[in-house]
Parts: sequence; C-alpha cells; structure tokens
Amino acid sequence: MKSSKSENKRLSQKIDHLLKELDRDELSIESKKELRNVLNTYARSLKTEHYYEADSRDEVLHQYSERLKEMSCLYEILDVFQNEGSSFDELMQKVVSIIPSGFYAPANTEAQVEIDNKVYQTPGYKELPVGLSTEINSEARKVGGITVVISSPKQVDAAFFSEEKKLLEKISEIIQVNYDKFRIRDSLNHRELHYRSIFENNPDPMFWLDKKGFIKEANEAMAERAQCSKEELKGMHYQAFLEPEYVDKVNKTFNEVINGAIKKYEVHGRTFKGNRRILSITNIPLIFDGRVEGVQAIAKDVTDFKKTEGLLYKTYKLARMGTWELDVPNDTLYWSSITKELHEVDDDYEPTLEAALNFYKPESRELVTDAVNRAVQEGEAFDLELEIITRKGNERWIRAVGEAEFHENKCVRVYGSTQDIDHRKKAQLKSEQSKRLLEAILANTESLVFVKDAQGRYKLVNEQFAQIFGLSQDEMQNKTSADLFDEKEAFHSAAEDRKIIETGKPMVDRSWVSTPSGMRFYFSNKFPLNNVPGLENAIGGIVTDITSVKQAELRAQKQRETITYLATDKDLAKSNLETKLKTIARISANTLNVDEVHIWLIEDEKMRCICSYDNGSYQKMVGHVIDIYKYPNYYKEIKNNRVIAISDVYADDRTEGLIDDFIKSQNIGALLDNSIHMSGSPMGLVGHNVLGKPRVWEQDEIMFAEAIADQVAQVFADEERQVREVEIRESLKEKEILLAEIHHRVKNNLAVVSSMMQLQAYKAEDPELTKKLMDSVLRIKVMANIHD
Repeated sequence: MKSSKSENKRLSQKIDHLLKELDRDELSIESKKELRNVLNTYARSLKTEHYYEADSRDEVLHQYSERLKEMSCLYEILDVFQNEGSSFDELMQKVVSIIPSGFYAPANTEAQVEIDNKVYQTPGYKELPVGLSTEINSEARKVGGITVVISSPKQVDAAFFSEEKKLLEKISEIIQVNYDKFRIRDSLNHRELHYRSIFENNPDPMFWLDKKGFIKEANEAMAERAQCSKEELKGMHYQAFLEPEYVDKVNKTFNEVINGAIKKYEVHGRTFKGNRRILSITNIPLIFDGRVEGVQAIAKDVTDFKKTEGLLYKTYKLARMGTWELDVPNDTLYWSSITKELHEVDDDYEPTLEAALNFYKPESRELVTDAVNRAVQEGEAFDLELEIITRKGNERWIRAVGEAEFHENKCVRVYGSTQDIDHRKKAQLKSEQSKRLLEAILANTESLVFVKDAQGRYKLVNEQFAQIFGLSQDEMQNKTSADLFDEKEAFHSAAEDRKIIETGKPMVDRSWVSTPSGMRFYFSNKFPLNNVPGLENAIGGIVTDITSVKQAELRAQKQRETITYLATDKDLAKSNLETKLKTIARISANTLNVDEVHIWLIEDEKMRCICSYDNGSYQKMVGHVIDIYKYPNYYKEIKNNRVIAISDVYADDRTEGLIDDFIKSQNIGALLDNSIHMSGSPMGLVGHNVLGKPRVWEQDEIMFAEAIADQVAQVFADEERQVREVEIRESLKEKEILLAEIHHRVKNNLAVVSSMMQLQAYKAEDPELTKKLMDSVLRIKVMANIHD
C-alpha cells in the first residue's frame, strides 16, 4: 500500500513539473511525449487504488485526462507541421480538424481558423453566441484568428476552462510560427527563382567558380562571348581564357576574393576559338553559413569601348568635338567644329543663341527653349532628341544633352554635347512604323488571335476571331469559353488553360470545333503571358483554320481505302466484267461525292457508254454514243492529256459544242474526265459529273480519278487475258481430238496390213516366203508399239 502511494506521489510530482513547463511553453516535443505517457501510467495506477475515495479518484482522473487530451491535441498539431511535403492550405485543413479533440466535449466542438484572408472550418462550424476566440499575430500585426464554439446547448455552461483558453493560445502560437516559416520559405523560393531568371537572362556574361577556380555554372551570354556552349564551359578553369601575361594578376585577385574581398579589374583574354577580347570583370565571394564557397563573376566585354574610348580621348584632346557652351552672363554661345559640321555651317561661323534656336524645327525649338530656361532658372539638366534643319536645308535628328553650372546661386553657364542620332532615330521611327505595320497585319491576318485572363475571360481578340461567333471585338470582352462553345468544348478549353497556367508551358492542339458557321478544324497554339501588367497568369493564343487541310487529309484516307479495296478484294476479282465496272463507278462516285460516273469506250472516233452510275441507279446512259470528232477541243484534250478537269463547263472552251449537244440535256455543271490507256493509247475514259453547279477540283481528287481510270484499264486487261485463255484452251482441245483421231487411224491401218500379211503367210507353200512374211509382221507390230 505504501509503495503504491509513494509511486503515485512520485508520478503526481512529475506531472506537476511537466505541466508547469507546459504553462511556461518550455516543454519540448520529447517532454510532451513523456507527459502523455506519465499521465496514462498515473491514470491506470489511480484506478487500482482502493484507499482513494471514489469521488476523489474520479476528480483526479478527470483532471489529468483533460490535460492529457489537451497535450494530445497540441502534439498532433505539431506532428501535422512536420510534414513539409504538403502545402500550407492542406496542413491548416488538418489542423482545424484536430482542434476540437483538445476540448471538454470534442464531439460537440467546432472550430474555425482564419489566416491571411483564408478560412478553414470543421464541417459543422457555424456562428454561435458562446465561443472562445484568440488572435494569430505575425510581426506585430494581426493576420487571423481561431474561434471554437460548442454546438450542444446542454454543454454551453460547462464550456471553456482556463486551461482550454491557454490551449487555444498555444495553438495560435504554433500556427503563427509555421505561418511565418511557410511565408519565409515561399519568399526564399521566389527570390531564388528571381535570381535564377536574372542570371540566365542577363545580357552580360555571368558565371560561378568553385574555390579552385573551375567554372560550375555560366549563363547564355557567357557562352556566347566565350564562343562555345554552356556545357563546354563547365569544368574549365578560368586560366584557360587568359592571356599568359595576366595569369599571375588574376590568380592574386582570385585569392583575395576567396578570402572575402570584392574585386573589379580589367583583363585581356581570348575566346574558345582564340579571338582576343578585353573584359571588365567584377568578382564577388559566394558566402554560405559564414564561409566562402566560391566566386561569382560578372563580365563586360569592353573591347570596342576601349578602342572607341582611345579614339574619343585623342579627338576631344585635339578638338573638343561635338560640344557647345552657353556663357549666360555674356549671352555668348560656343560651338565646336563637329557641332558646326552637324549644322552644316562654315568653320568660321559664330553662332548666337537666337540663331542656334532657329535651326530647330518649330516643335523641337519649343522643347529646347523650355529646357534651356529651366536649366538657367532651376539648374535642371536635360537630355532631348530633337530635329534640326541645317544651313543646307537637310533635316537631321540630334541628341542635345546639357546641364547648368552655378556660382553663388547664379547660373554662369550651360554646357553640353551635340550628338548625331539621325540614323538611330530614323531606325527607331522605322521600327515604330514596323510595329504599326505589324498591328495592321495582325488585324488583317486570317489567323485568330486572342488573350484571356486568369479567369478565362477574353480580354483581347482580333476582328477575325470575333467574326467566327458573329460578334464585335467589344462584344467579345469578358466572355468565356462557356459563352461561346458547347459544354464539352468549353470544358476542354478550360482544362487546357489551367494546365498552361500551372506548368508555364505552351500547348499545341488540333481539333474539330463547332462554330455558328459549322464544324471547323483548328490548329491552336496557346502560351502563357506572365509579364504583362494587369494580366498576370494570362494566356495568349494564335489559332489557324486548317479545315481545308484536314478535309484533304480525310479525302486522301478515303481515296486510299477505295483504291486498296478495288485492287485487292478477292470477291470482286472473281466477278464478271459488268459487276466490276458497276462497283468501280459506284464507289468512285461516293468517294468523290459526285452525282454521276460514266465509263466510255472509244471506237472509230465515237464514244460509247458501257457502264453508268447516276445517284444510286445504274445503266442510265449505257449504249449512248457521242461522235467525239465533232468536238475538236475536247477530242484533242483526250488524246494529249490523261485528265480533263473542268470546274465550270460553261466557262471553258474545251466544252465547245458539247454544251448544246450533251451537257445542257444532262444538267452537268462540272466534269472530271480521265482517259483509259492500254498499250500506250487511250481506249476510253471515265467521266465524273457534278449536276447543276460548278465545282473546284482539288489536286488529290484529280489524282484519285486517274487511279480509278487505271483500275478500269486493269479490269479490261484482266478480261482480255481471260478471253485469250479460253480461246487457247478451246484450240488445244481441238488439237487433242485431231491427234487422237490420227492416232486411231494409223493404229487401225497398221493392224489391217499386219493381218493381211499373216493371212498371206498362212496360205504360202514356200517356207522361205512364210518366214519373210512373218518377219515383216513382227516389224509392223514393232512400229505400232513405237507409235503408241
């Protein structure tokens, strides 16, 4: 009994100590685990004690179980924030679901956390009169708050002990700490991306060196200046690019940078291909955790600048060219010789301020007068691009730069330089003209151009895009895909937009789209627009209507299937000539989508129809004869060319004469005729007719019609071959009968001769004669055997 009481007392003291640490917020995660284990042990011990009064034991158990519940809640919340792979939103949703578990009646407790204008709630949360709230603060400002409510009226009076208020405050502190951590992490990630973008897109060469001087990373500008690829640069030592006389100097400077100094110097080096360059390099130590781990270098190619600087120095030293100076008190103006040359005046010309201003065009004169006055009165410098008319009447753009010098608060002079920018300015104006021209081209291009904001609303479309839907460009403003397309296409478009925004990558798509003008096949190129002020996460798109290309592709596929069937179908190959020709005419008409197909034979300058297909019926024109020699233009075309493609029969001289004699009566509007060639000459033709209207024949349709003519020629060739085979078999049969008859007669004749000689031998009385006759009989039998 004493031992049990002593152990309980020790556990009680341990719990009190841990709870005090908890109240002071000094409890580590390990201590919190220990507290939970101690509370569980103590609770089990109390249940086994008999000397405690029942009420007293229940009260102690209740007290510690409540504290254990609070500790478990805090511990679970701390565990949630250990999952660094999840987003802050995901973690907060888990946290808000855990909060009720730390309160007196978890089943009837609901919680809400509001932070950074985002709200997270348990499913049954709603505003109630009785609740417990606390603020979430970050950097001395309120960023949100936590609210806990009791949804059961019976438990309202028992709600919210003082320990639970402390619990809510500790939860607030945990959320605040992790909110700051995530915010700092996001800020660091953003800065890293920003720095990486600056590094990669910087027009000046940038590269990183390790502590031994080997290149670890370089941007595209560095690779371009070094005349090699970025991959080739990696692992190379900086000495590989130095002229020998600069190696020691740079080595010394590099060591100083490794020791923490920032150094800027000029050096002569050479590219990967051996070209000499002059570089101005700034070296900055890369410091991590207080230690220098490498060097970042920024280089500027000053080769041309150095050459120019040398020339300018000599020029300015000798002539002060391109300068001017206004002596304000004396109202005198000085021009250097080059300034005079720009104005095309003589070397001895003495300018006055009034005369100098008169060289400027009126609009430029007003600007430079105002600028000089402000410089004299307020000391304001100026840098203007102006247009002058020289003494010889030439128009020229110049750049006038000036500043004032004051003495005892009075302007004593205004001085500056005059630069000839005529070529650059005209190039700039030409560029602006090109821009406007590009805008005009964009407005008149057949492609559809659009820009959508992050919500999928159209903010910019060209006129061609708006016309597809029968709207104006203004009416298209703020419409979405759901307003323009059916549900399936709108869903597909919205899904593409989300993917482009999430990945930051363009997307190419080809698809049929239902429009007010019918189904169209579009090739679309969508791309993200991330750097447009006011249109963050916007999407741009250029869409090209390739319906005609897609239709041609579908036609070609259908044509290939048709030709393959006609050439390989075994059942068709076994059928008779009439069935083959009817099948070819029907399938050809369906494939080319024409009304009629006729197959003609040319016989003695006449064409006779031997097969006809007319919108589902056969043999309408069979037997019809045309005297083709009456129509010389058409006849010449048939003899000289394999194809006659006429889009409008009434506007083509090849149908001269045929219109009145044949075309009008048949209501033909367009025709596509292909000659059937056998043994190198035309023996007939296959005619495809469209009734009642013109039609433009595509190149693939003309080629398909030629293939159909070849199929017909093959059918005729096969038929001719089969006829010849029958004739040959009949001829062979006649020869076999003749040979059998000849054989029979020869055999009979030999037998008669043999019998007669045998009778003669039997009647002869002379033995010698009998012997000779029998020898002859034997010879005749031998001949008969040989004949067999």
